[in-house]
Amino acid sequence: MKRIIHDNVRIDEVCAMTFTEAAASEMKTRLLATLNQEYETHATPFIAEQIALVETKHKYQPSIPSA
Repeated sequence: MKRIIHDNVRIDEVCAMTFTEAAASEMKTRLLATLNQEYETHATPFIAEQIALVETKHKYQPSIPSA
């Protein structure tokens, strides 16, 4: 998270893995909460873009079949 906010590392350049859908959902919730909080104090186009990526990216990604 710090790299995204402080070093301008794009969300789509980060690989994060979880083992359950619940963990993935929690990660997304925390990520959005942190990004939204950062946007409230430092409204930059970069942070806005990252929020948009998190909110919409999952809609367009193909599902990965489970083993």
